[in-house]
Amino acid sequence: MKIYPIEEFFTTIKRLSKQSDYEMRRRVAEALPALYQIDLENGKELFKIIRMDWDDNWKSDNRRRAIESLCYLIENDKKFVKNNRNYSALLKFRPTHLVSPVPKLKYPLIHYPKMKKVNTLSRLREVENG
Repeated sequence: MKIYPIEEFFTTIKRLSKQSDYEMRRRVAEALPALYQIDLENGKELFKIIRMDWDDNWKSDNRRRAIESLCYLIENDKKFVKNNRNYSALLKFRPTHLVSPVPKLKYPLIHYPKMKKVNTLSRLREVENG
C-alpha cells in the first residue's frame, strides 16, 4: 500500500474545513495562499469548500477570506488567470454576504465582501490586459 503524503494532508484539511469549529476553518481560510503553492488543484477544492462556509456568529467571514486568497493567485500565478477565465462562478454573490456585520467590531463591515470582489475583478482584468 502506497501512501501519498500530499493527498493525505489535503484530505485531512478538507475534512477539517467541513467538520470543525469556526476557528479551525478560519485558519484553513487564512492558509489558502500557502496551500495553493503546495498543490494548486487541491487548493482550489479547498477554496470551493471555504467559499460555502457559514457561521452563526461570524457569518460569512471565511467566505471573504477565500476571496482575499484569490488576490494571491492573481498576483503570483499569471497562468491561473488565463486557465480559469470562468472565475465569475468563484466570486458569485451569496445573499448571506451582506446579512450583518461581524460581531464585536466598532464599525460594521457589511459592504467589505462586495468591495473585495470589485477589487479582485479589477485586478483580474488588469492581469488579462497585460
